[in-house]
Amino acid sequence: MYKVDTRILTPPEQMPQLRNELHRALQRTESSLQNGRFEITNVEAIRDAQGAVIAYQVTLRKK
Repeated sequence: MYKVDTRILTPPEQMPQLRNELHRALQRTESSLQNGRFEITNVEAIRDAQGAVIAYQVTLRKK
């Protein structure tokens, strides 16, 4: 499971675009994922005390 800072991504209401951006962000930042052979299976927003999304918890499956 990986946590990605929301400041580098699109709003959650644009989920297909968000998944694409998460995939690219993980591929760039995680050496074990640089080959791009993984699929995001779940995205969960992590919120602060005020309810603002501060990160995404991402579950993936390597291909």
